[in-house]
Amino acid sequence: KNLSQIYEKIQREHQISPGDFPEIKRMQDQLQHHDFTKFNILKPRLLEAVDKMLAEDIARLMAMIPVEEATASKESNIIRGGAFDGVMNDNTVFGYGRGEGVDAGSGEPEWIVAKDRYKYDQLFDNLNPVDGKVTGSAAKQEMLKSKLPNSVLGKVWKLSD
Repeated sequence: KNLSQIYEKIQREHQISPGDFPEIKRMQDQLQHHDFTKFNILKPRLLEAVDKMLAEDIARLMAMIPVEEATASKESNIIRGGAFDGVMNDNTVFGYGRGEGVDAGSGEPEWIVAKDRYKYDQLFDNLNPVDGKVTGSAAKQEMLKSKLPNSVLGKVWKLSD
């Protein structure tokens, strides 16, 4: 009945992004067949164990995945020969995907971030940096405002360290 309010409460209390929750309607359909009196009480100790696993254990496991597998699967999807020969050529500004995504601004005389940097400098300064660094909790609070799933936020966090 009040699942949306429960979602909001959990989001606030545990700082979970809305994107990490299942669709409300589907969840309501599944939950209507359960007896809530038989559910166990939430144990904070278990949540701490999951947080530790996500922060440390998963990162350690991901580091164990061989890099060769990742590059081999990427290379197998590239079309070779014929009309596609040279399309991926990085030596020309007309190459496939040039000037887009992570390549945006390449070849420009000015750093692409410079035109909007004042916004981000102001945001950073509002986080009260000390010696050019912000605390982890301040960074986390700001990142949570993006409403991105925790899986994405975790990757951004790793890149920023």
